[in-house]
Amino acid sequence: MGGVMLQACLNGARNVSLHQRLAADPAMIAQEAAAAVAAGAHSLHVHPKNPQGADTMEPHYVTQWLRAVRHACPDVPVGVTTGAWTSPDASSRVKMVESWREAPDFASVNWHEDGAEEVAGALHARGIGIEAGIWHADAARRWACSLFRAECLRVLIELQDIPAEAVEGEAKCLLELLREPAVQVPTLLQARNGPPGLR
Repeated sequence: MGGVMLQACLNGARNVSLHQRLAADPAMIAQEAAAAVAAGAHSLHVHPKNPQGADTMEPHYVTQWLRAVRHACPDVPVGVTTGAWTSPDASSRVKMVESWREAPDFASVNWHEDGAEEVAGALHARGIGIEAGIWHADAARRWACSLFRAECLRVLIELQDIPAEAVEGEAKCLLELLREPAVQVPTLLQARNGPPGLR
């Protein structure tokens, strides 16, 4: 898709105990997804939760969440996380990707995490789009050397908890690093706690 792409990140890695609008109920997040699409979102990124409110890649929950969001937002691409906090063991994350009964349209892979290449490989083998999560300069350099760089759907510059006045400079630094590889893919900017990174 050309031009600007707006992706709604519906809940993130936060535990549901942190805010009343965060929910372990996929039906509630599906309602938020529908509202986001009505407001102009082109794609959706969701973190499936277990009943305790923690992120999970377990096939049962991934299927449950994907079906709820897709029912509310037919024909809108939906992606999920593969963050290491869901399961610190990379081989476990690979096995869960391989076991997903309902596959997302895409999934994010944080390139600073151990096992990023293996998780990306499992996604690619299943025909699931790869979003390369880049948190900092070292991750950008690792991604630039990746075997799956050219296979990525897009790069996510995921700005972490830094002062608002530093966001623009950090984003520009990462954008410059990402322009170096010979293979270019679309870039999506994310701001962890709100809009400063998008101004």
